[in-house]
Amino acid sequence: MGSGHDYIYPPQNKKMYEEIVKTGAVVTEYENDVEPFPGQFPARNRIISGLSLGVVIVEAAKNSGALITANFAAEQGRTVFAVPGKVSSATSSGTNELIRDGACLIQSVDDILQELSIAEIEPASGKEKDKLDGRISLQTKAYIYNSLTDDERKIYKNLSDEPMYVDEILEKAGMEHARASKVLLNLELKKLIVQIPGKQFMRKEK
Repeated sequence: MGSGHDYIYPPQNKKMYEEIVKTGAVVTEYENDVEPFPGQFPARNRIISGLSLGVVIVEAAKNSGALITANFAAEQGRTVFAVPGKVSSATSSGTNELIRDGACLIQSVDDILQELSIAEIEPASGKEKDKLDGRISLQTKAYIYNSLTDDERKIYKNLSDEPMYVDEILEKAGMEHARASKVLLNLELKKLIVQIPGKQFMRKEK
């Protein structure tokens, strides 16, 4: 952690903290009463990379914290993996540069396991593959949902698989238009909701 054990950051991660304690370890180099400060998180990342066999960089803008972790990993002799992205995307510029500079390009977890020689991979097929893809999709959505801000969570909870006009969304969320529009855009980018004609929004199908 980038803080002491008395300061779980962000606070909503307390349940996750308790679950990890039961079966693993929550590590920090700080005294219990040390509060989280921005400069402590990049320093913390060197411990994360040092404890790992390798690190996977999924998205990274230039000069982002993820690239700091990748640099630590490379210095420590760890394998650096990167997920490629569109050349026009700001959040893919860092990962694409890592690949250009020699990071392992990955398209699935199989690429990681093969590179680290953890297991011999037998490609899934048919119903087994569909079941696996469905489970991964649900886990990904759960991860994204847990990372939502309070505003994003408030609006997402008010939506369903039935279209809802933006005015109705504003009324239910008790939020002004400009603020809500930004939140709706963020939820669209996270692929949790979709906008349909007539300024209506609904949850994206699983």
